[in-house]
Amino acid sequence: MITHVADKFGIAATTLTRWRQEFGLENQVEPSGQGIKTMTDEERQIARLKMQLREAELERDNRRYKQMENVERRDDRLDGLFHRSFETSRGTYGSPLIWHDLARQGIRVFRATVGRRIRRKGLSPKRKKR
Repeated sequence: MITHVADKFGIAATTLTRWRQEFGLENQVEPSGQGIKTMTDEERQIARLKMQLREAELERDNRRYKQMENVERRDDRLDGLFHRSFETSRGTYGSPLIWHDLARQGIRVFRATVGRRIRRKGLSPKRKKR
């Protein structure tokens, strides 16, 4: 009988036997269950709070993801400005002068951001000949 049912569902007979043992169905022993358990007020409150926590975590993660997207878009826009300032100076401006150039244009950005982004782009100023 077990082999017939296993064949019908396309699984191995040993797998079906193991499942029956795990769930206490071997030798026609039915699992004794209590049906649907009613929750106490405390358990309901804990379940509700867990659900609210999950929702809050999802919302927080979504906000973080959106912030990361905004930073990436801003950085892409800034990269173009850095490159333009670098090219306008004929490759002589480093991060401090690019930062000053952007500040004169009214674009507020941290100096460290300018330095990090131009290093990533591989822009290095020409050295002065002495």
